[in-house]
Amino acid sequence: MLIETQYFPCIRFWAQAQKYGKVKLEKYENYQKRSYRNKCLILAANGILPLTIPLKKGKNNKSPISKVEISYEENWQINHIRSIKSAYTSSPYYEYYMDDIEELINSKHIYLYNFNLNIIKWFCKVLDITLLESEEYIKEMPNDLRHVILPKSRIDNLTSYIQVFSEKYEFQSDLSILDLIFCKGPEVKTYLKKASTNI
Repeated sequence: MLIETQYFPCIRFWAQAQKYGKVKLEKYENYQKRSYRNKCLILAANGILPLTIPLKKGKNNKSPISKVEISYEENWQINHIRSIKSAYTSSPYYEYYMDDIEELINSKHIYLYNFNLNIIKWFCKVLDITLLESEEYIKEMPNDLRHVILPKSRIDNLTSYIQVFSEKYEFQSDLSILDLIFCKGPEVKTYLKKASTNI
């Protein structure tokens, strides 16, 4: 499948990746606002919490994604790690994955694309999915999911699983892969394969 870069991509992203067995990232697109390119959604004590990577001023819809720079003026990495720890410390597989997740977030990259690429590479390795990058802008190709998986179009037909705050909230579908991996651990691949048949 062909798709834009995303920050800790959502479950729908990974279910599609599992379905096709490989992900091709569009490296030559322009940055788009209101997307998952610099945002992910987790489930925290007070409900769904967006984690957003701040970007340097000057980015807009005409900026090549490979040139969009991350802003480190504020300690957003510490805030994201604290939020993830607070949300998932009591999850079944927190101890298995948190050190790696923390290392991924703390990695210093100038560009958003490279930062996300590092994260997606890690998950592709865990999930046995092939990762490719486009060598030029691709106008069209089969299984083109660019501009399809967006925060405003989360799907709600995924099979429910026990989430950390299940006693407080009804099942929250299609959150970041972080929610699934902390809650399901080694069962993630099986879950994604089943999910891929429903999307």
